[in-house]
Parts: sequence; C-alpha cells; structure tokens
Amino acid sequence: MHKIIGIILSLFGLIAYSQENESSFNYKAIYELTYHPDSTNLDLKRSENMVLYIGDHKSRFSSHGKAIEDSLMHYRDRNNKSMAAFYRIREQTPTTEFDYNLFKDHENEEIWFIEKIFKDKVKYREKLESQNWTITTETKEIAGYTANKASCKYRGRNYTAWFTPQIPIAEGPYKFYGLPGLIVEIYDDPQDYHFQLKGFQQLEPAVSQILEEEDYLQVKREDFEKIRDNFKRDPLSAMRTGGMKIHWSDEREMEAKKEFREKFKRENNPIELEN
Repeated sequence: MHKIIGIILSLFGLIAYSQENESSFNYKAIYELTYHPDSTNLDLKRSENMVLYIGDHKSRFSSHGKAIEDSLMHYRDRNNKSMAAFYRIREQTPTTEFDYNLFKDHENEEIWFIEKIFKDKVKYREKLESQNWTITTETKEIAGYTANKASCKYRGRNYTAWFTPQIPIAEGPYKFYGLPGLIVEIYDDPQDYHFQLKGFQQLEPAVSQILEEEDYLQVKREDFEKIRDNFKRDPLSAMRTGGMKIHWSDEREMEAKKEFREKFKRENNPIELEN
C-alpha cells in the first residue's frame, strides 16, 4: 500500500494538458503547513503538506491529500460504481483536514473557494486583491533560495512573509500573493499558521485543472461558512438528510453527537479571523 501511495504522490499531477479551453499549470510548489487548530491549547500542533499549482493566469491551492483524491476520482472507472471501488480510492487517499480547493483567477480578478461538504458541492467568490505588503531589506536562505522579508495584515492576523526573486512568480500559498517573487515562507505573529516551502518544480508537460468547478453551487461566503459549520457540528443529521441510513442505538447516537460537538469546539482557530 505504501508503494502504491508513493507512486501516486509522484504521478498524481502529471497528466498531460491537452484541452484548449482548460487551465494549465506549469509549476508546482509543495508547502508544509504547521498550525494550531485550538486557540486554547497551543501545545496541540498539527502539520500537513499543501500543494500550489501555478499557471500563466491562474493558480490552484489545496492540501496534498485533496489533490490526490481529486485526481483519483477524476480518472476512476465511472462504469464501476461499486462500494469496493470507492473504498479502494479512499484507501489510496492520504487523510486531510482541508477538503477545499482555492483558485486565484488573475485575468478576472477573482478568488474561488470550492468544497464538497458531504453531498453539497458549494463555492464562493471573492475579489482578488493583493495584500498590502511592506518590503524590507532583510534576507535569509530558505529551501536553497535567497529570500527577502515582507509583512502585511490580512483578515485579523499580522503576517511575516519571505519571498524569493529567484523564482519571479508573484504567487504564494492560500490567498497570499503579490510580492515580486514566490512566497517561500509565511506565518502570522503567534505562528498559529506557518507555511514553509519544501519543494518547487517546473512541470513538463503542463498539467490540467481536472476539477469541474462549474458543477458547484455558488453561494455567499457567510452561507458557505454556515453549511460547513453545521456539517462539522452535526454530520449525522446532514448524512440522514442526504439519504444515508445510520443504524445506531439512541445511546450511541447521543455519544457520537456529543463527540462531534466537542471536536467542533476545539477547532476554534481559523486562519481568517475577520471577513
């Protein structure tokens, strides 16, 4: 199994781009995200690899696990709808705490935040606006690149960023961009969220987008947050609404709902503290 996952990790994005009307990506950057999900327990720290695909006018950001899942689902045998086929895909997909895809569309000056929340395919749109960066003369070496220091305030957090003019691409992880070089490290003041570059490569041939974002229902951002929060707080109700049958005793269901509510309370430290 580990060998299979290793092959997927190296190949999942390397599908040649061939359709004229799709977005293509020429570069891939891997970041390690270290974060504190619970603001009341800073001893609890998690980490996960994230991936940024970069094209001429568009980028796609997600967890590494989410990118692998999307690729496996896209190229699966659609005639085989058995549960065994579904579970084979799940077994080959790394676990992830981040199920979203984030697209920056520079031509249309838009950000699209896209996520499938159980059976609900939803997305919201924001205007693409670069952070108000302050660039300093301070430099240091990161991942083999000479990086310059910059800072900004974004959505309730103060950030320090390091970017490298050696990769002259004005991109970065999550919604960050707009510096004269790729962001190779960025973190907020208490380092609740810390992205650090682990690898960068040019993709030859370029890869295609593969995600059919037009299949997702556009909603307001606040409605999107409500749908996601409601599912995390009480996923059993959402599953039943979606037609899934759960044969649990009343006692077991009450225990499960309590566990979900407690888990939701502990996930109280989102990356964006303000709209």
